[in-house]
Amino acid sequence: MPKARHIGDPCFACHNPLQENDDIIVCPDCGTPYHRACWKEHGVCLNIPLHESGGAYQSPDKKEVADRTLPRICMNCGTENTQEALTCKNCGAVLTTDTLQQPSWSSVSNDPKPEHSPDAPTHSSTPSFRERMQEAAQQMGLDEFPIEKDQDLDVEGEKLGDMTRFVKTNTIYYIPKFLRFREGHHISFNFPSFFFPQLYLAYRKMWPLAIIVTLIMALISIPDTALMLQAYLPDIISSFQDTAPEFTATLETLLERSEQAYSILYNLSVISSYLSFCLSIIFGLLGNHIYYRFVLRRVKKIRLAIPDPQPQQNFIRLKGGTNGWFILAMIGIEYAASMLFFLVYMLILML
Repeated sequence: MPKARHIGDPCFACHNPLQENDDIIVCPDCGTPYHRACWKEHGVCLNIPLHESGGAYQSPDKKEVADRTLPRICMNCGTENTQEALTCKNCGAVLTTDTLQQPSWSSVSNDPKPEHSPDAPTHSSTPSFRERMQEAAQQMGLDEFPIEKDQDLDVEGEKLGDMTRFVKTNTIYYIPKFLRFREGHHISFNFPSFFFPQLYLAYRKMWPLAIIVTLIMALISIPDTALMLQAYLPDIISSFQDTAPEFTATLETLLERSEQAYSILYNLSVISSYLSFCLSIIFGLLGNHIYYRFVLRRVKKIRLAIPDPQPQQNFIRLKGGTNGWFILAMIGIEYAASMLFFLVYMLILML
């Protein structure tokens, strides 16, 4: 039973030890224990690093017992001996302390060391986070980058450190821009957002706006698609003229009505090209600021939902970052929407 196995372990949400009379529940994926009330309050496992590593929860006391029972490996013959043994039971060689077999607890640890932990080893040849941020800020024209208080810096009610955790990737590009937006700037050119606004929005997990932009782009592409079909219709008609006369007659009617509307389609195609270019310009110039507002809203929502700092930071990392699969999904949505809008156009021509 999970209850007996985790008595004495800390609840991962409130950090209070689990007592015998507590209603204990464990995460079905990683086995991290919680009070049932804590689990219901958050509705999700907060042990995000363990989920990302794919490991399983290990009780602290069991880890200590496992450490005390690790075998000593003889460096001479490879035989396993008990930890208390001073000499190898097989060849008699003296066992030293460095022959203790050391497992890797990274896959089962429920308290992994943060990437930028103060205790983590540093290398003088590698620029620190603050140094890289300072260099990027100076390149952006922001000379007074707050080195000592960067993580706790207030950005419209949210901490810069939380925003950095949410962005997760390419922070050296985004954080200096966010600091400029904090000072009242709005314009900052973004090349991916200029060329593929809907894909950029989807990649950065801005789903609602990505779908709206995708539908708009599918709608304004109808005139170009109609002109392309009109150009290929004569060849299609000649291919089906002998085998499918009824279908050919329908296509001929469609071609005739399409030719009658050619001037309208051409003008709409020109207008659509301008609209598409204007849309690219808008998102190219405002894409970074749109993402800035999105990050602020999501970080605030998570902060209000999860007040405990450590689970809050883990959840921010989980909900932020990027997702390449969203790009493929958006391409599929755009293709389906284009086909649907074009079918509606052809039905209108046939009426």
